[in-house]
Amino acid sequence: MPAAAVSFSTPHLPTSSSPQTSSSSDLKRKWELVAEPGSHPSKKLAAPKVIDTSVMSSTSLSTLSTADSNNNTTTTTKITNSNNKNASDASLSAFHRSMFQSYVKNALDDLEKQNTDSINALASRIRLNKLSSEAFTDEQLYYVISSLTNEISRLDSPSSNELISAALSIKWISMGPTFIQSYVRFLTVLVSGVPRWWSNVVELMVNGFIGNHDTSYHHLVIRHALKLMPTAVSSFQTILCKGFPHKNESKAPTLQYLRNLLKVIEYCPELRGSIWSLIFERTIQLDVELQDISLDSDDENEDEDDDEDSDNEDDEMMTPPPTEQEPPNLRVKSHDGDDDDAVLDISKIVQVNTQAASEVGSAEDSVERPTSKQEQGGSNADDDDEDDEEEGQIHGAASLLDDDDDYEYDVEGGVDVLTVRNKLDSMITLLFEYIDQKITPQSVEEENGEAQVLFTTLLAHFKSFILSTHRTRSVQFLLFRSAHVHPALLDAFLVSLIEIALSPSENMDKRLKAMQYISSFIARAKGLSRTQILFVVSILSGWLQRYVEEREVEIEQNSTSMGKFKMFYAVTQALMYIFCFRHTILRVDGAKSRSSNKTGSVESIISNKSSSNSEWEYDLDNVFQRVVISKFNPLRYCRDTVVSKFAQIALRENLVYCFTIMEQNRLGPKQQHQVNGVSGTSLSTASSSASLSSLGNGLTTSLAKYMFHSSRNQDFVMLDAYFPFDPLHLPHARTMIEDIYVEWVDEEEDSESDDENSDSDDE
Repeated sequence: MPAAAVSFSTPHLPTSSSPQTSSSSDLKRKWELVAEPGSHPSKKLAAPKVIDTSVMSSTSLSTLSTADSNNNTTTTTKITNSNNKNASDASLSAFHRSMFQSYVKNALDDLEKQNTDSINALASRIRLNKLSSEAFTDEQLYYVISSLTNEISRLDSPSSNELISAALSIKWISMGPTFIQSYVRFLTVLVSGVPRWWSNVVELMVNGFIGNHDTSYHHLVIRHALKLMPTAVSSFQTILCKGFPHKNESKAPTLQYLRNLLKVIEYCPELRGSIWSLIFERTIQLDVELQDISLDSDDENEDEDDDEDSDNEDDEMMTPPPTEQEPPNLRVKSHDGDDDDAVLDISKIVQVNTQAASEVGSAEDSVERPTSKQEQGGSNADDDDEDDEEEGQIHGAASLLDDDDDYEYDVEGGVDVLTVRNKLDSMITLLFEYIDQKITPQSVEEENGEAQVLFTTLLAHFKSFILSTHRTRSVQFLLFRSAHVHPALLDAFLVSLIEIALSPSENMDKRLKAMQYISSFIARAKGLSRTQILFVVSILSGWLQRYVEEREVEIEQNSTSMGKFKMFYAVTQALMYIFCFRHTILRVDGAKSRSSNKTGSVESIISNKSSSNSEWEYDLDNVFQRVVISKFNPLRYCRDTVVSKFAQIALRENLVYCFTIMEQNRLGPKQQHQVNGVSGTSLSTASSSASLSSLGNGLTTSLAKYMFHSSRNQDFVMLDAYFPFDPLHLPHARTMIEDIYVEWVDEEEDSESDDENSDSDDE
C-alpha cells in the first residue's frame, strides 16, 4: 500500500537488514489492514448482533412501542460502534508501539554492525523543531523514548552518545503527563544502566529548577540518582553551585531556584551545610551590593553636609541622637602592636550565669518600654520633612529615629537599585518562611531534632560568612528571627557572640564585629528577658573593670598609640549603646527613676553618689564613672553620636556626667589628657570648681561643635558606628519582624511633647 495513505508521518523503516520472517509478514499485513480498512471488507470486524425482539414474550412485546424498539436498537448500535472504535484505537496504538520498537531495534542492530546512519538519523529527527513536518509528534516521540528505555543496555557505547544527547534535549516538562512519566522512567533507567550519564542527567534536572512548572519529577530523578551513587554527592554539590542564577538574574528565577535548593535538603541532608553556605554566599552578595550602592549615594550627600557644617560652625547646633548608619570610610583599621586583653575566663562566667540566663521567657520579664511605630502613632512623612530641614546635622545621625527615607536609593549611572532590593527582600522573606516551618517552639525542645540542627547550621554559617563580611544589613536577620523562636536559642546566640568577642585567641576584626552584634542585639531584640539582658551587661561591665585595672598603667602621655586598645573602646561603646536603649530596666528592682535632672546640674549627680547603695544593677554608675575618667579616654575614641546621646541620657538619669571631658576633648590634642589624673574619689572636688560649674547647659547646646571637630585631631580612626540590627529596610521582610523588634523612642522628645501638650491644655 502507498505510504501516503497513512494518517501520520511514518519513519523510514530499514528493510535491507530485516529478514522476511513470519512476524514481519504479520506486521505488514496488520499495517495494510489499519491503513486501508475499506479495501478489505471481508476482514472487518463482524457487525454486532441486534437484539431479536421476536424471542421475547408477548407480554413484553405488548409493552414496547415500535418507536421505543427503534430507539433501543439505535442506542445499542452506537455503543457497539464505540466499542469497536476503542478496540480499533487500541489496536492502532499497539501497532505504533510495535513499529517504533522495531525501528529503534533495527537502528541499534545497525549500530552493532558499525553502521551509524540509522542511529544518527534517529537522533537528528529527535532534535527537529516541532514545527517541522519531519519532526516526531508527541505520540511518536513517546514510543521512541519507551523503546530506548527497553534497549538502554545497548546504549553504553560512544557511538550512541549523539542519540542520548538528543534524547536529553527533549523539552519534556511541557508535554503531557503520560510522556513525562515515560521520560522520567527513561532517565532513571539511563543513570542505572549507563552511569557515565549520571552528571548529565542530574545537571539537566537542576537546570529545570528554574521555570513555572512542577519540579517534583526533577527531585524524583535526583533522589533516585543519589541512591544509585551515594559517593557522587560532591559532584551534585558542584552542579548546584553552578546552577544558581547570576546576581543580575531577575527575581523569579532566583526564588524558584532557592525554593528547590531548600527541597533538596529534605532528601539529601548530607548537603545541608553546603546548600546553606551557597544560600548565605549569594544572599550576602546581593546585600553588600545593595549597601555599596546606597553608601555611595550617602557619601555624596555627606560631603555636601560637611561643607555646609564647616561654613556654619557659629550657627546654632543641634545635638543628634546615636547613629545607626555611618559612611564606610570610618571602618576601624588594623594597627601594629600587641593587644593582650585582660584575661577573663568566659567559660566560668557562662557557667555561673547559665542558671540565671535560662530563667527566661516569662511575660513579666519582657521588655516593653520601647514601642513600635504603630504604638507611637507617628508618621514617617513627618520625620522626612524634618530631616530635610536639618541639613546641618551629620547624615545618618538620626537613624535611631528609624527614618526609612534615609535609605532611599537614588543612584545615577543606570543601576536598578529597586530591582536589587526587591529581589533581596523576596529572598529574605522566603527564608523567613522556611525557617518558621522548620523551627518551632515544640521542635526546639526535641533533642537532636531538625530545629536544633537547622539553628546550629545557621549559627555556624553566621560565624563563617556574616561576621567576616563588612557591613551587611539584611541577611543577619535570619539569626535574629530564628533565635526569637525559643529562649534557649536566644541564649545560644548571645553566648556564642560573647565567646567570640572576648576571646583573645580570635581575630581582632571578628571580635570587634561580634561586639557590635552584641550591642545591637541586646538593644533591638524584644524577646530578651530582663535576666538575659542583665547577664550580658554583667559580663561587659566586669570585663571593663578588669581591663582598666590591669592595663591603664600601659598608657604613657603622648607616646602610646590608642589603637592597641580598640577592643576596650568597642566594649565601652557597646555598653553605652545598650544603656541608651535599656536604661529603664538596668535599675535595681524598686529603685525609682530620677529622670527629672533636665537642667544639667552636676551637683545633682554628685549628691546621688553619696549613698553607698547604687540604684543601678552591677553598680553601673560606678563602672561608667571609672571608665569615663580613665586614661583611655573612651569619650574621645568611641563614636561621636553614640557618646553624645549616651551623655544626654546619663545626665538625665543621674548616671554619670560626661560633658566636662567631652569639652576638653573638643578643645584639641594639647588638652586631651588633662582629665587623666582625676580619680574616682576626686570627682566631687573637681566638679565643685567654678570652671566646671560654669559649663552647664552651654555644653549641651555647643556639643555639635565637638562632634564636627574632634575627629580631625584623633591619632587613630574612631570606632565604626555599625550596628547590624538597625532597622531592616526591606519592606516585606520587615513586616515579619515587627513583633519582635524594638524601635527607638527618644524619651526626651516625647517628654517635651507631653509638656507642650500639657501647657496647651492648661491654657
